[in-house]
Amino acid sequence: MPPTQLPFPFWLLIHRGASPWRPVLLPSGRATAFSTHRLAGEFLARESCPGWEVRLVVRPTLMVLLEEFRRQGVTGITLDPGDGGGVAFPFTGDS
Repeated sequence: MPPTQLPFPFWLLIHRGASPWRPVLLPSGRATAFSTHRLAGEFLARESCPGWEVRLVVRPTLMVLLEEFRRQGVTGITLDPGDGGGVAFPFTGDS
């Protein structure tokens, strides 16, 4: 699915204090995102990484965010990663 199909709002996992936002990447090269703050918190607790934080993403900011992530080499966004792998929203035709 294209990133424009992401459900809003969603929570993005980023490196603490990074400006512009620098997403935490999965091995696939995709940014890590969550449909709820609770899921993001559970992921952070499991991973135990104090250098990460979550930020809320709303529809009006998506296109600017995607443009910046493309410049950083991010390949897409994975929503709710976990045992099931999550839902991939690639920036290109690959899945």
